[in-house]
Amino acid sequence: MIKIDVEGHEPLVFEGMKRIIKKHKPLIITEFLPVGLNKIKRGQDIEFLEMLSKDYELIDIEENKRVRDLKEYVKEIKRMKKEAPSSDLFLVPKNIN
Repeated sequence: MIKIDVEGHEPLVFEGMKRIIKKHKPLIITEFLPVGLNKIKRGQDIEFLEMLSKDYELIDIEENKRVRDLKEYVKEIKRMKKEAPSSDLFLVPKNIN
């Protein structure tokens, strides 16, 4: 299991450990911080979730629900948590071989 909380730099961490993820398919807990992601690159929040959802089921830990519509999820996070729009995601591999 891996826990990642690097204030918007999560895509860089995932890029650096892609071989580990592919080989071991670990369970992952990661922060999702749209503001931090978008400071690095505009639109990065959706791109990041799309990348994660290719191989993982995304579960919002606080709401205890599966993330199905990525764009709606980002809007909901920004709307519900205006002062600190973030959430923690539990990532479960889709295909464990």
